[in-house]
Order: sequence, then structure tokens, then C-alpha cells
Amino acid sequence: MTKRDLGKHYIREWREYRGLSLRKFADRLEAEPGVPLMSHANIGRIETGQQPYDQEFLEAAAVALGTTVTDLLTTNPLIDDAVAKLTAILRAATGPEQEMALRVVREMLGKADKAS
Repeated sequence: MTKRDLGKHYIREWREYRGLSLRKFADRLEAEPGVPLMSHANIGRIETGQQPYDQEFLEAAAVALGTTVTDLLTTNPLIDDAVAKLTAILRAATGPEQEMALRVVREMLGKADKAS
């Protein structure tokens, strides 16, 4: 039997974003009320790609982490949260402030400021 590549996921990032250790995360995962789903060691292997995950794990992880299965597979909260915060700041700024903020961000990223 060949190993199936399940692709990139952001399970570790969501766990870290929620401030949970592997053990605390494992304690939150239940196959049914009061029944642990898997050990912290197995979760660690899933996070590093050494062990495949299944739908039951993804659904339990989403509940334990307060997110959705889709977000576990597509959204890095450690990056996307920063982008959301920056976006909120830019939206609150006036026109000239927005232009200045964009120039500063572009300069920080080493990109030439081009007229938008």
C-alpha cells in the first residue's frame, strides 16, 4: 500500500495560535464525550506529516480549536491574523494616512513604491 499525501495543513499553527500544548490539545479531542480520540504523540506525528489524519480527527480538532475543518486545511492563523489586523488599521485611516501607511509597508518589504 502506498502512502497517501494529504497535502499541507495548518493544524500545528492553529494549536499554537490557541496557545495549546500537544497534551492540552489531545485532552480536548474526544471521539465522543469522555472518550479520548488520540494521544499527543499521534497528534505530533500528524502535525509533522509522519502520520495521516482522517475526517474524524479533523472534525474533532476543528471543534477543539474553535475553527472549521476548512480553516485547518487552508488558513494559517499566525499569518492571516496579522494581515487582518493590518487591514483593519488601514481601513480606519484616512485617504492620505492610508497612502502613507502603504508606502511604509512597501518600503519595509523592500518593494519600490509605485503609484496604485
